[in-house]
Amino acid sequence: MHMKDAKIDEAAKARVAEMNVAAAASNEFDWADLRDFEDARRGLLRDLPDLVIKDEAGRIVWDSRPHDLMLAKERPDTVHPSLWRLAQLNNIRGLFEVADGVWQTRGHSLANMTFVAGETGWIVIDPANTVETARVGLELANMVLGRRPVVGVVYSHTHSDHWGGAKGVDPEPNARVVAPAGFEAFVLAESLVASEGLAPRNNYMYGEHLGVGPYGHVDCGLGKATEGGKVSYLPPTDHIGREGGRLTIDGVDFLFQHAPGEAPAGMHVYLPASCVLHVADNCYASLHNVYTIRGSLSRDASLWSDSVDRALQFVNAEVVIGGHHWPRWGQKNVRSFIAQQRDALKFMHDQAARMMKLGYSAHEIASMVELPPSLARQWHLRGYYGTVSQNVRAIVQHYLGWYDGSPATLNSLPPREAAAKMIDYMGGIPNVLKRARDDLNAGNFRWVVQILDHVLWLDPHCAEARSLAAVAHRTLGYTCENATWRNAHLSAAKELAGDVQQAGAIRDSADLSTRIPLRALFDYLAIRVIGAKAATMDILLSWQVTDTEEEFTTHLNNGVLNLVNGVTAEVKVALTRDTLTKLIYEQVHPTKLPMAITGDRATFDAMWSVMETFPDNFSIAGRAFKIGERSCAQPG
Repeated sequence: MHMKDAKIDEAAKARVAEMNVAAAASNEFDWADLRDFEDARRGLLRDLPDLVIKDEAGRIVWDSRPHDLMLAKERPDTVHPSLWRLAQLNNIRGLFEVADGVWQTRGHSLANMTFVAGETGWIVIDPANTVETARVGLELANMVLGRRPVVGVVYSHTHSDHWGGAKGVDPEPNARVVAPAGFEAFVLAESLVASEGLAPRNNYMYGEHLGVGPYGHVDCGLGKATEGGKVSYLPPTDHIGREGGRLTIDGVDFLFQHAPGEAPAGMHVYLPASCVLHVADNCYASLHNVYTIRGSLSRDASLWSDSVDRALQFVNAEVVIGGHHWPRWGQKNVRSFIAQQRDALKFMHDQAARMMKLGYSAHEIASMVELPPSLARQWHLRGYYGTVSQNVRAIVQHYLGWYDGSPATLNSLPPREAAAKMIDYMGGIPNVLKRARDDLNAGNFRWVVQILDHVLWLDPHCAEARSLAAVAHRTLGYTCENATWRNAHLSAAKELAGDVQQAGAIRDSADLSTRIPLRALFDYLAIRVIGAKAATMDILLSWQVTDTEEEFTTHLNNGVLNLVNGVTAEVKVALTRDTLTKLIYEQVHPTKLPMAITGDRATFDAMWSVMETFPDNFSIAGRAFKIGERSCAQPG
């Protein structure tokens, strides 16, 4: 770092300390309210000190020690006091008794596992994210409560931190696996298009390349951190439709309520014998995220608030639990918590819709809507995972899409071209950098990252712009109450500073890939086509899947790959389903796979030459893209 920038960085850190001290003194926060700490520790039967979980190869997939070490000290200046409070709460881990016959393991995974005692075995609600962490949860329950087989599994919704560890609990061969209708289709759709393809955004949001500490990772908002390991998949045996339903599993009655919201296929689970209500991820100890910054379809806030409202129909619920955070006990507390969660969602939705109808844009609305004090002062509605601003933007986008209605934004210049014009209008890069320094000194950090983003689009290798932007991102990160925003800003600063990225959590999703329908694999192959290179090609291929005895024909024409019927291809590719998955989904090069090609091999090679290979990582904050033929050195 340049000496000037080092001085600016030190000045920024001093300002961070002042801002976080001011936040601690703000009357926004009721620091005397310790009920969350009491609830988070209630029912603790066995804690998990110095927890380290390894996979079969001996690699660490979960390590509590760095967070333990950090949180044993006083809050550092570089962490928002409210986020520090949540980080302490999320670090309380172990086996907890929730009610008669119901227990949870928390803090050994991003998500909670819930154990219900049946007549002969366990029914597990949401078996964690990976096999390794789920196995730890089950072993802890068996060690403390007595060994039982797993005779049932319930998936509350479609996100992988609630089903990826299913094989880690080793269910009995005849175990029932219950999920909301549409579960598998949504799981596969997200895995194929969004989640796997946007891993770098996921890494930013969860801070997977940040070291743990006061200048790095502190929390994930929903839990301590994301884990590595093997993501497994067990297909459901029972599906719960829109009408909900009742099932008796191993002598225990379960009531299921259709509840899409945080996930497109989700359900609430009520245990009438113990009066325990599991609300999936529709309610937790944070403001919701109608939009997740890792990238996903925006959630329907109105539908979500309706689902939360219907949870109040379980009027006898004495305890409310979920996929994250800690329970709440007592009918009054349960109903108040659920009603406030509902009202926060509905307030954001209704106010965004009202202002939208007055002609305000999404960005304007994001700066205007604030929760009323009666909601904003609730600890469980602080913006640790979602924020009001990101949520109201998502609500507007849900109804109106990307276009704000002004023809000025209807066909804007691409970012690099716009940056070239803007920087030229502002007198060139040196002048912008001088002004950016002044704004840094004045504490205008949001503006600094915004204006320097234009410089980096124009010249992603500009060392001074990268250095100044890194200072601004660090400052914003250190003052964020939101865990994911902190992680994103600090990840950006790390990238801009050129720091070598630490390895994030390694997750093996091969088990899920075996569930991908063959037609969906070819849909995935279609999005790998580089349309411009394939525009003049006209190629038919026959694919013979030898172990499933299925045959498909693809036609590459007009830069588009389609499955076609009633057409004979002269070039045939024979391979197993596993090889096809490796070729298409895992992007293994065809020369490294056992496959037989009859006919003109050059035809197959020509088609494969226009297939994109998606990278494991790409630049975000630095704008230094290295994909295809895209040049980052010059505008254009």
